[in-house]
Amino acid sequence: MAFFSALVIAYTLAAIGVGLRTGGPALVGFGQYLVAFSSAILFVPVLIYARSIGKDDRSVGARIRDSIQVSRRRLTNGGVLELGASVVLIALLMAAFNAFKFMLPRLHPFAWDARIQSGSRWLHGGRLPFEWMLPVFGSDIATRALDALYYGAWPVVLWAVFVWQVGGRGKLRHQYLVTYAAAWIVLGTFLAFLFSSAGPAYYSHLFGGPNPYAPLLNHLLEVHHRHPLLAIKIQEALWNAEKAGVAAGGAGVSAMPSLHVAMAELCAIVGRRSARRFMGYSLTAFSVLTLIASIYLGAHYALDGYVSIIGVHVLWRVAGILLKRYESADRLLVAASPVLVRAIPGHAPRSAGGVP
Repeated sequence: MAFFSALVIAYTLAAIGVGLRTGGPALVGFGQYLVAFSSAILFVPVLIYARSIGKDDRSVGARIRDSIQVSRRRLTNGGVLELGASVVLIALLMAAFNAFKFMLPRLHPFAWDARIQSGSRWLHGGRLPFEWMLPVFGSDIATRALDALYYGAWPVVLWAVFVWQVGGRGKLRHQYLVTYAAAWIVLGTFLAFLFSSAGPAYYSHLFGGPNPYAPLLNHLLEVHHRHPLLAIKIQEALWNAEKAGVAAGGAGVSAMPSLHVAMAELCAIVGRRSARRFMGYSLTAFSVLTLIASIYLGAHYALDGYVSIIGVHVLWRVAGILLKRYESADRLLVAASPVLVRAIPGHAPRSAGGVP
């Protein structure tokens, strides 16, 4: 938690500082992210409550009370403190990221789209990746499935893995949290600033002349007219908000690198390192399909996803090395946690040694 906390706090202060200096927003969407991730705290008692339905004749009030008590016993004092702190810090991280994302095109206007497009074409034998994908995923059913996964299932999977790793006290949770924060900071802000780009969906807004992505975008529009796609609606809304200068949670335009792909691959990493093969296989498939969808739906260039995958693996390794070398800082926080949470009703102080 020490590295994760330091990263998020430094990043949040940087966002506030840049916002004050440039007249941009300091934090964007903190409240909505706090509400979204706070639901992780309720996940365990709600699950226990759901499992108890129909098994006895207890009242609803008794079930709720017992579910809270059982869920509390499953976490050490340090676990309660860590989960609560993680929720607040994740909300701060995302609010700072949204503020930076809103300010990035003003700090460094889109300048890399043509070069990234050329690089993607060179990597794929002189053709753009969507040209290989259209014959495979061009049906309405496949297009709608990728659309639902990329814009609908992605946040749900991200939240579920967060609950699994932090709420469920996963053994790799600290490495996961540090990598999670570093991905949004290093990939989503630093590299996004260096390689400022909008993405294939907005290529015609940036350049005159023939649009190399016109066949893909026309195909998506045709499907959209038969079966409305979230991709078309969200991409239009993002560009309109960008042009209008509206700062909101989830808004902002940025292509390189893809945080959709980076976060999906982070989920796959923890899945492959779990003892459950099903989690590894399913989350790896989720990551691969997210990469495909990011290209096929016109949200990102292929290079955006490749850089994200490589980047998140590098950050995972670095986070692991740092945590092994400097884990004493986290031990100190865990040792102090019983004192910090002594006042929580229903929690008797426990040994810090019980923290998994």
